[in-house]
Amino acid sequence: MTAQAVANTLNAYSKLTEAAAEMPRLLRDALAEAAERAAPNMNTQDVANTLNAYATLVTAAAEMPLTLRRTLAEAAARKVPDMKDRELRMTRRACEKVGVEM
Repeated sequence: MTAQAVANTLNAYSKLTEAAAEMPRLLRDALAEAAERAAPNMNTQDVANTLNAYATLVTAAAEMPLTLRRTLAEAAARKVPDMKDRELRMTRRACEKVGVEM
């Protein structure tokens, strides 16, 4: 999956409340692995959307691997200077919710 595809998939699931609550563990794990692989290539919007999706997907956020947290934190830190105000606000709020330090 491309960085944008991962971000879009997680973002879409986060908006489907019932589906998100019932997301199978296998899918959560696969998306976490895809997000970790894609994070170094994410643009500002991909980083913001991925972190925001995890902030909304409570179960997925609770089970987020430490390596994914680190990878997303690094991606966010790299992209912060290029973020628009909305992306920055969304990223900061999401980081607080999922316990990722920028």
